[in-house]
Amino acid sequence: MDSLNPLPVYRNFQRSVPLTGIQPIYKRKRKFSEVGELVDSLTPYYDVSGDRSRKRKHGSARPDSASDEENQPQPSTSDGPKFFNKTKKIKKVKREDEPERPPTPTEVIKQRELEWAERERNLQDKNRRRQQQAEAEGLCVMAESESQNKVDRLLEKICDNNGSSSLIEKNILCELRKEAQKLKNWRKLHKCDGDRLAKLVQMLEKNIRDVIDEEGQLICKDLLESDDIANEMARELLNDRFVRASDAATLALVIMTSHRAPKQAMIEDTIERSAQLCKQLLAHVVFPAADSIVRNSKGKKLDEKPKKRKGAGDFASSWNYDINLRVVDMIECFSELIRNYSLNEVTVALLSTMASNPFFVDGIGQIQMASIQLLSVIFRKYETFRHDIIKELLFSIHQLPPAKNLKNCYRLSSNEYIHNFTVLILQLIQSVVIIPARKRSDDGDDEKPTDEDDTFIDGCFKESKKWAVTFLKSFLHKCTAKAEEDYRRKFELFLQDLLAALYRPDWPAAELMLTVLGSILVTTFRSKTFDISLRIASMDYLGTITAKLRKDRVITGKDSNFDKTRLEMVVKSILFDEANDSTALLDDVDISKLSSTEKVQKLQQALIDFLIATKSDNDVSAEYAIAFYAGEWYKKTVDDLEISQQQHQALQSQNLSSSEMKKAEKRYQRIVERSENMKEFLIKLADKKNLKKRGTHVAKSGRIMIDSDAAWTVRYLASKKEFSQSFNIYLKHILFEIQSDSPVTMRTKAIRCLSQIIESDADVLDFPELLLNWLENI
Repeated sequence: MDSLNPLPVYRNFQRSVPLTGIQPIYKRKRKFSEVGELVDSLTPYYDVSGDRSRKRKHGSARPDSASDEENQPQPSTSDGPKFFNKTKKIKKVKREDEPERPPTPTEVIKQRELEWAERERNLQDKNRRRQQQAEAEGLCVMAESESQNKVDRLLEKICDNNGSSSLIEKNILCELRKEAQKLKNWRKLHKCDGDRLAKLVQMLEKNIRDVIDEEGQLICKDLLESDDIANEMARELLNDRFVRASDAATLALVIMTSHRAPKQAMIEDTIERSAQLCKQLLAHVVFPAADSIVRNSKGKKLDEKPKKRKGAGDFASSWNYDINLRVVDMIECFSELIRNYSLNEVTVALLSTMASNPFFVDGIGQIQMASIQLLSVIFRKYETFRHDIIKELLFSIHQLPPAKNLKNCYRLSSNEYIHNFTVLILQLIQSVVIIPARKRSDDGDDEKPTDEDDTFIDGCFKESKKWAVTFLKSFLHKCTAKAEEDYRRKFELFLQDLLAALYRPDWPAAELMLTVLGSILVTTFRSKTFDISLRIASMDYLGTITAKLRKDRVITGKDSNFDKTRLEMVVKSILFDEANDSTALLDDVDISKLSSTEKVQKLQQALIDFLIATKSDNDVSAEYAIAFYAGEWYKKTVDDLEISQQQHQALQSQNLSSSEMKKAEKRYQRIVERSENMKEFLIKLADKKNLKKRGTHVAKSGRIMIDSDAAWTVRYLASKKEFSQSFNIYLKHILFEIQSDSPVTMRTKAIRCLSQIIESDADVLDFPELLLNWLENI
């Protein structure tokens, strides 16, 4: 019966094999902390033959329990596999004796110590900068809060206590103007009450009208220009009114140009009155005080000895200085106002005339630089005023100061300066070029440039070239012996400034203007319809340009391998700065995988970063220079693509085999793809959002190109352009004039130009054209 009863068999099987699943109820008496042993029994680390401490790799042995004996395997007579055979011990493989490590050289140890010390020093500097920044931010927040409270208190005092028709006290207005300028710089002025700001702007207009009549003229001009001692008290009162009116106009413009300015504060009458006041203060206060020529032209003779007022010199210089500062602030605000808003044409015409006059007065450098910003913004935004601006500048060009000084010049380097008038012309030419905004699809991806973008940029460059031709041709044609004024000296100074600005990172338009000027000069001195004095002057100017081209070629070197070596070194420096690894070496940077296009893109991006680093908050010169560079490179890419397209079409018309046609098609597709990528890169390069990001990156890292590398980069990128390749063309024209039947004065001037060229580089004598010319003359 036992053989038929399954219960004894089940019990025997239960005793022989430990259960791994759920045990019967009478077996489940173990503690919760001992369940881990059951888990170990399922792993290779479980060993039933040894001590309990060998069950785990880590942990102490626990006392045996009665239930553990039941888990021991029982001998089995079955022929099946044995699950609990004793595991084989892994034999340790004896490793061969390795050679002992040689001691570290002393030089390596010292180098590591230096690197570690440098890292520690950099970390300390970083922590110190963070601490200083945190302290500065705390002080800045306190200053912002204090200025905000002052402005609110003064606004409440003015708007609530003063009547709508009363004038604001001079001291209160001056203090409010200073605090408002601080809040504008911190971008916090919009937190003030908008209605009170609008009411304040209306009251400020009444303070401006206190010194401006209905026709926009300054009151009591005769009293201001008089030196009579009897009118001293009246002049002092009038000067106080002028200072108060200038503070009122500046404060109104500061409110309108602040961040998120209230719309109700934008009052056109106040803007127009401020422009009238600024123009009148320039004409009757600033110009006479700065330039003796302007002062004498207002009715005072040079030999006149006016009576000296007692203490008038110190007082006059003090209030003139305040007026000068307020005028600079107003002109800067007008620039911001035109950039961000659309003004009526009457006000824009008034501002363009006002900004053109300071360049013909000496000793007002700050006002001239502010006027450059204002005129360039108007020239860029309002196309209808471009002709009037150029015409007005040409009409008054004879009034330019005859000599350069620190107050009317722009500094290029430690020993090179150019006149602010030249800076203005270059800025106007650069401001015409506009890069289309980067377009995004509905998915957020950047769209590729279209044919419309190509046409738009090409049109911008044609417009820029047109105005360069207009100005240069009109200026040059004034340089005749029959002219009432001697313009030849002024044009020569202007040409020297253009040559000094050539290949400077800030002024890419200098190359365009010299290219245009070279063509105009050749056409002028070759044509017999012009006056002989103008032809001689044109040849003289062309000889100067040709000698400059040859001199630059000698300085930069005639060996192309030198340019290739310098290119690799500059690109390595750029990649080294991008890596920002203080332990790396410049020679270890690998640029072998970069294509020629990628190297050029690295140079272009580094040049743009260099311009961004030199840009101030409200300076538009860097923005216009970046747009001009990007547009110039974009146009060159489009022109190269058109040439490749024409060559490809010419190949298709030929009887080529199928394999040759496939190769040509693949080559053309690669050119198209490379051109599209370059155009997309250039559009992104000049994008405002991207410029802002790059500016933050450059300010944070502080790694930009050095000045010499930036100048070489500009020269290298322009090495294959028209002007850099014009030396041989200009030289042939000069040689042709020597052997032609021109007048003796023309041939004499041509020989002098040739001597000037040979003086810059004696190797010119080896040119076959020159040798042939000399043989023909002999």
